[in-house]
Amino acid sequence: MIFYHIEFAKIGHSVTGGEVCMLELIKHFASLGYRNVLLTTDNGEQTYRKELGDMPLVEYRTINSYALEQKFGALGSYVLRTFKALRFVAHLTLQPDDVVVCHSDFFPNAIPAWLLNRHNPRVRSVNFFHMKAPRLFFGYEGEFANVPHRPTVKLLHYRLNQWLYRMLTFRGTLIATVNPYYKPYLRRRYPHNKIKVLEHFGGARIPQAAADKRYDVMWLGRFHPQKGIGDLALVIQHLALAKPDIKVVIVGDGTPGARQQFEQQLETLGVRGNVELAGFVGGDKKFAYLAQSRVFVMTSYYESFGIVVLEAMACGLPVVAYDLPVYGVFGTGISRVTLGDHQALALKALRLLQDEPAYRLLQEQATQVAKHHSWEQTGDELLEALYV
Repeated sequence: MIFYHIEFAKIGHSVTGGEVCMLELIKHFASLGYRNVLLTTDNGEQTYRKELGDMPLVEYRTINSYALEQKFGALGSYVLRTFKALRFVAHLTLQPDDVVVCHSDFFPNAIPAWLLNRHNPRVRSVNFFHMKAPRLFFGYEGEFANVPHRPTVKLLHYRLNQWLYRMLTFRGTLIATVNPYYKPYLRRRYPHNKIKVLEHFGGARIPQAAADKRYDVMWLGRFHPQKGIGDLALVIQHLALAKPDIKVVIVGDGTPGARQQFEQQLETLGVRGNVELAGFVGGDKKFAYLAQSRVFVMTSYYESFGIVVLEAMACGLPVVAYDLPVYGVFGTGISRVTLGDHQALALKALRLLQDEPAYRLLQEQATQVAKHHSWEQTGDELLEALYV
C-alpha cells in the first residue's frame, strides 16, 4: 500500500498547521512500513526535506512552480501549476490498495485529487478539512466577534475553493477533520460521505530536559490581522506597565510591510526593548523557545484548532487566549477572555506570572490535555477509519 499525499498548493517555504499534520502523518506511516509519495512543488520538496530529512519510504514527485509564484504571484501561479499538476497526475497509475490523501481544500490540490481518484476509482481517498472559511461579510476578524467587515477578494477566493472542494469530492471519499466543532457543518455539506473527527489530533516533541525560563511570555504565529498581531502589541504594553522588565519572545513572521508596521507599533508604545523578534523558526528551535517560556499568549481572532496551543501545552505552558468556540476541543489548560479584550488578556497572563498556585494548576491541566493528543494516535485513527 502506498499513500499519495497531495500538496500542490504549497506557497513559499514556511510550514502551516495543515502541513505539520501532513508531515507528522508521513512520519508515522513510514514508521509502520508504508511507502509515502509526496506530490508537491519544487519549493515544497525543499521545505519538507528539511523537516523529514532522508527518511526511508518517503519519495517526492514534484512540479516546478516557485519561479511562477515569484513571477505571477500566488493566484497566477495557482492557475498555471494546476495545469501542470493535472498533466502530472494523469500519468500516474495506482493500485487498488493505495490511498490518495488531499491535505487542503485549495484548487491546485482539489482538482488533481479529483482527477487521480477518477482515473483510479478503486483506491481509497481522504480529503482533509482543517478550517471552515468565515462568512464573507464578517471575515476572520469578525466571524466569532459577530462584527461585520468589508469582504475581501482573498476571502471570496477561499470560499470558492471550499465550494469547489465539495463539488469535486467523491461519495466514497473519507472526510477527515481536526475538531468536533466542524462535524455538524460537515454533515450538512457532505451528507453522502463518512465524516471522521480525529479525536487525538495533534502532538508535540516535548524537550527532554528542563530549560531555563528566559522569557515570561511567548507568542507564535503569522503577522496577520487574523492572528491579532495588532492586539499583541497592546497586550505587551499592558504587561510592561505592571512589570517593566517583562520579557516577550515572538516567534513568527509576515510580509516585510507587516513586520515593519508591527515593529513601529512596538516602538510607539515604548515596549520594543521588552521584545525579542525570533522570526520564523520550526522544528526543534520552535520547541526550544517554548521550553524557555513561562506563559503562552494567543491573540488569534480565528482558528481551526490551534495546533500551536497544543504544542505550548505539551511543553508545560499554561495558555491565555481569546475565547474562540473552536478551543472547546481543549477543555482545560487554557484561560480564555472576551474576544478583543487585550487588557483582560494581559491581566490573565500577569496573574499567572505572579500567582504560583494558579500557574501550577493551569500548567498541570495543560499537560494533561496534551497527553490526550499525539500524532501516532492521529495516524492510527485515520488508518482505522479508512479500513472500517
